[in-house]
Amino acid sequence: MYVQKLDLFSVLCCFLLSMLSGQQVVVVRGRVLVANSNSHPSKLFVFGDSYSDTGNTDKTQSAWEYPYGITFPGKPAGRFSSGRVLTDFFDLESSMTLVTLAGNDYSTYIVRNGSAQGWKPCITAVVNQLAINLRRIHGMGVKKIVVNALQPLGCAPSNTAKSSFQQCNETENSLVVFHNLLLQQAVTKLNSEAKDSNPFVILDLYDSFLSVIKNKGGTHFENPLKPCCFGISSKYNCGSVDENGAKKYTVCEDPESAFFWDGVHPTQAGWTAVYSVLRSTDLQH
Repeated sequence: MYVQKLDLFSVLCCFLLSMLSGQQVVVVRGRVLVANSNSHPSKLFVFGDSYSDTGNTDKTQSAWEYPYGITFPGKPAGRFSSGRVLTDFFDLESSMTLVTLAGNDYSTYIVRNGSAQGWKPCITAVVNQLAINLRRIHGMGVKKIVVNALQPLGCAPSNTAKSSFQQCNETENSLVVFHNLLLQQAVTKLNSEAKDSNPFVILDLYDSFLSVIKNKGGTHFENPLKPCCFGISSKYNCGSVDENGAKKYTVCEDPESAFFWDGVHPTQAGWTAVYSVLRSTDLQH
């Protein structure tokens, strides 16, 4: 998660003070946005990363560069997608907190050349810290906390490129399954300790992603593993340009025909499909 231990505590303090003052608060990637208490939108409190970010990241990030945002709002706006992301799809009846973790801790482990033997201790440490953060948020008085199960990282284009976007990396997915198992155990323990009835809920991105990928979004996506926007070689990513400003990536003709936008993030159509699955399962609870 982008919100580190000390930053999270500061955010929670600000969050609590704002709640006590009757204001509405939205927290994305560690930043706090406070709305006037007279405004009408329902409240959604988000602690997360690029899978939930609606534009609060700093403008040095690729999400502020073309071609991000070409589906919505028609230009780059800080969303790591062709358009809307998961948090844009919630029209909530009561306040809640969404905590998202999309795998940045694990990509950092890879960049730092972490050993294969160290994967399970790393995953255990990440989930343990996540559980601590969830307990802190609940301790601030939040009644309902939703945390996502990790999506199948082995199916991300950054991992399927080696197979020409034909098959998922099951080794990586097995590690994701381990993460999700530990998360389920942690949430079960947190709910058993809570005085109120099951305040912690898991949003199952793993099964919802796989459902869309296997069913091709109801044949909406010709090849769900192939991204719309991708670098022309492994040295480049979506949005990369050289020193002369020449594009080093390609973009498909219709982003709505692709499930993945870039090497990691779904398109707006991808998130729409995932949300449809979630709405029929997890969100009913």
